[in-house]
Amino acid sequence: DFYAIVFCKTKYTADTITASLIEKGYDAQALHGDIQQKQRERILKLFKNKKINILVATDVAARGIDVDNVSHVINYSLPQDPESYVHRVGRTGRAGNTGTAITFVSPQEYKGMMYVQRITNTEIKKAEIPEIDEIISTRKAKLKKTLDFITQGEGYKKFMPIAQELVESSDPVEVISALLKIHYQDVFDKEQYQRINKVNIDTTGKTRLFIALGRKDGFSPRSLVEHIQKETNVKQNLIDDVKVLEDFSFITVPFVDAEVIIKIFEKKRASGQRSLVSKAKDDRNSSRRGRSGRKNNDRNPRSRDRNSRKR
Repeated sequence: DFYAIVFCKTKYTADTITASLIEKGYDAQALHGDIQQKQRERILKLFKNKKINILVATDVAARGIDVDNVSHVINYSLPQDPESYVHRVGRTGRAGNTGTAITFVSPQEYKGMMYVQRITNTEIKKAEIPEIDEIISTRKAKLKKTLDFITQGEGYKKFMPIAQELVESSDPVEVISALLKIHYQDVFDKEQYQRINKVNIDTTGKTRLFIALGRKDGFSPRSLVEHIQKETNVKQNLIDDVKVLEDFSFITVPFVDAEVIIKIFEKKRASGQRSLVSKAKDDRNSSRRGRSGRKNNDRNPRSRDRNSRKR
């Protein structure tokens, strides 16, 4: 059975998603900062007792919720940080049970998702949103399965007299079509589905990185690669074209891993200091540059200022 928590970033999104789900016939309730405590307790009680099977919540509002047997966690929007992601998906698959976590990611968020994957050291499988025909076909199959299940019991038989009257007074196909319209609204109407344009994300591109560590810091190409792997969990075989100079170094990595490395070292930097890693501009004349990034034959800007004042 589908018993899920849907996470989103804002109160507005939570309300919008909930309204859309209710309109489509799902039992859903929103939980966010604008919900009063008494109403919050009522909603949580309904969810724990499975009177509603979908809870749409913001991260803040979901704190302290302790519910077992959640089958799905849906990240409608990507969480702000890896810790929040772990906290969200940890609400399913508890106590030896299985669970599914699904995260919707836009092309702009893809790098962020890969960063979360690297930091949490988990495998997140990429899946495509199904085509409209596939969605409708699945819904039809589910309807047929539901009808087969109902007709195996006895409860439906009390409706047979009225069903007989309806099919005798009208065309049976028209009767069934009208009943489907009442119950399913526009679920089987292709025009009601917004087509999602698929975007191919380039995961093969490479990025050149500048590392403010070099031979003076005791690094060789091998030890630098090992250091980066230890700090970021980026596999060593993804780091190539390593150039270690006296004061700094350069490496080349897939663009997704570049974002991971930059973000991790940014978090590790001491207060007031620049990050040790950034995207490289050009390393062709790198042997002539000092730690500050200026060429060694550049004049000291302070000396230049003093000379200009003497004139």
